[in-house]
Amino acid sequence: MEKENKEKVLKGEEYNFFDKNLNKLRIECKTKCFKYNNSHKNEPQKQKDFIKTIINTKTDNFYINKNFECNFGNNIFIGDNFYSSFNLTILDENLIKFGNNIYLGPNCTFNTIITPMDKNKRREKKISSKEIKVGNNAYFEGSVFITNGITIGDNVIIKAGSLIDKDIPSNSLVEGNPSKIIKSNISFNFESYIKEMINKEMNNKNFILAKNICDEFNNAKFENFGQINNIISKLFKSLKSIYMTQKGYVQIGANSSVGEIFYINYNFVLIDSADFTAGNNVLFAPNCTVNTNIIEYNENTEQFSILSKPIKVGNNVWIASNAYIKGGVTIGDNSTIGAGSVVVSDIPENCVAFGNPAKVYRKFEVFHKERSKAPNDKRSEKEISLNEELYFTGDEELANDRLKSFKVNSIYNNIIEPQKLEERKDILKNHLMINEEFEIDNKFNVDYGYNVKIGKNFKSFFNLVLLDENEIFIGDNVTFGPNVTILCATHPIEDIVSRNSELEYAKKVSIGNDVWIGCNSTILRGVSLGDGCVIGANSVVTKDIPPFAIVAGCPARIIKY
Repeated sequence: MEKENKEKVLKGEEYNFFDKNLNKLRIECKTKCFKYNNSHKNEPQKQKDFIKTIINTKTDNFYINKNFECNFGNNIFIGDNFYSSFNLTILDENLIKFGNNIYLGPNCTFNTIITPMDKNKRREKKISSKEIKVGNNAYFEGSVFITNGITIGDNVIIKAGSLIDKDIPSNSLVEGNPSKIIKSNISFNFESYIKEMINKEMNNKNFILAKNICDEFNNAKFENFGQINNIISKLFKSLKSIYMTQKGYVQIGANSSVGEIFYINYNFVLIDSADFTAGNNVLFAPNCTVNTNIIEYNENTEQFSILSKPIKVGNNVWIASNAYIKGGVTIGDNSTIGAGSVVVSDIPENCVAFGNPAKVYRKFEVFHKERSKAPNDKRSEKEISLNEELYFTGDEELANDRLKSFKVNSIYNNIIEPQKLEERKDILKNHLMINEEFEIDNKFNVDYGYNVKIGKNFKSFFNLVLLDENEIFIGDNVTFGPNVTILCATHPIEDIVSRNSELEYAKKVSIGNDVWIGCNSTILRGVSLGDGCVIGANSVVTKDIPPFAIVAGCPARIIKY
């Protein structure tokens, strides 16, 4: 940053996010991150050397997996023995300092940005920021979100799916959304484990082979479904048929076996240190994480240890967006896991589970009812979908439209050079119904594009996913944090035959003017967000939100107006 701007920002003063000088520096950083994330051949030492041109570190004893995203890079400081799994996102408008012996599981997000509650300031893109500090010896299990101004002490364990919105004292075990201290005065030493993981990333043949295949898959030009799936199928020990969309990451692959029809949507992460098995007709929605590594506490020794335990997913299972499945879990046949859930214990068959931690919401009896379509009904499946009726998503017209969209997504996400940014914007102008005043960071994915209408002055950070099986309306002056997902589609729950026959419903989603949606949030089908409302980070919005309400949680609840 230029000295004047940097001093203003680091003091926590208000500034214009779209300041030209700051934006230039962000583009330079994003270009470097893009080059790192899209390097085809996995050469660990060269990658580490390149990361040193983005962030600050005095050690060579670290490893950061792809997909890594940050805003400036030079505001990030890491100590000795630092390890990050896939999909680390850091909005480093202010300083972020990590101590020694740090382990970050998959899909962790750090955000120094303070977005104002005043809608007029949001219209003007006025923000401020606060520093984040992480002490020594910290273990983040995965899918953890750290908000601005937080200080985390030494010797802290943060369990999967936690939202950290207040300081964490040393020697604490933390979990929940929002987080709570569930154990104090803990002690552990994971230094040797972190060193072992860094060594594996650098030298283990299975790790390197898996990442090379993932790189080939994630960088492939999306010409057809078969070509993409032929690449990813090289990873798995056993499979019959697989469908996966970019970008996905698998740590080993050789420990994983999947059955007939294994469908994985955008940004899937699989850490298969232990065996992962999935039955027939298993569906993962966008941004799901499966992690066989877990933290366990031994009451007898009063010590924590990191273990790898197998995960088993039965037949006909549907796992909704942003769900996290922990090691040692078995999910029974026909069950559904709700969006944003953290599954820490077994889920029986024939039930719906939801929440953090996931609990059985209801049980059901499996049935099948044939779809009735009048003989004289000449509507296309696309028209039926937009009318919010049960439709066939495998329809040839819709499949071809999705393929066209995936190709556009791939082209858009692979243009990052500063001199081509206007060309990049033109791609989305032709793909979406969108006002010219917008900025959408890379890793953007949309199923169709033509069902999305976006107003003026729109900003989305990294990894926006829009499943626009029906219409998505986004008003003026709307801002999305990173990893936001909007889902119009839903699958039958009790009717397993219809679900496996590619039948689903889709409902409209409407977002008003002057709305701010926080990091890692999911907006479900049929939801309407009123003007001026604020959605807190890590929220799952399941019902309409009135104007000027502030909501948070899984499921999201109104906190205040």
